[in-house]
Amino acid sequence: MTTKQKSKSTTISWWLVLLKGVFLTVFGIWMFKMPYESFYSMLFIIGLIISLSGILEIVFSIYYRNDLKEWWWNLSGGILDLLIGGFLLVNPDALLMLIALFISFWLVVRGVLAVREAIELKKQESNKWKWILLLGIALLLLAVLLIWHPQIIGITVVFWIAISFIILGIFRIILAFKLQNLSKGHSAENH
Repeated sequence: MTTKQKSKSTTISWWLVLLKGVFLTVFGIWMFKMPYESFYSMLFIIGLIISLSGILEIVFSIYYRNDLKEWWWNLSGGILDLLIGGFLLVNPDALLMLIALFISFWLVVRGVLAVREAIELKKQESNKWKWILLLGIALLLLAVLLIWHPQIIGITVVFWIAISFIILGIFRIILAFKLQNLSKGHSAENH
């Protein structure tokens, strides 16, 4: 590749990198401004991807049924994906509830273990038992809060993803301007 071709390639590339950076930054800011909408959009996309995956798996298994001995496994998996994806598309709160229940169950177990540990430390006349008891109770309260308001998990996830998109977008924008300066340097060398 000649220097002129490299310069042209870099010039085109920096615009694409800049557009990606601006898009990611704007998308991240949108997620911050509209956390509920962006969370439900994310759940919709997850349901859509699972549904499309199921459809592709069904088509694949039917198309290759003569070539695959146990093609019905793929068909069954595709049907299951399609059902789960369709369920999530119709009821996106179901995924949120499952995530909240798993995390809440884990927090309840950890909270109970912390309270138990505090009781054991009190029997041993240790001064640390009060702090561990408070932390165990705090974990139990957080678990109850998540069970009653599972949206907290969704909003937290949205905020972390939004921050990640904004940081990635800023990185892309800086990279684009570095590439632009590099392409200007190549252009000056050619003349």
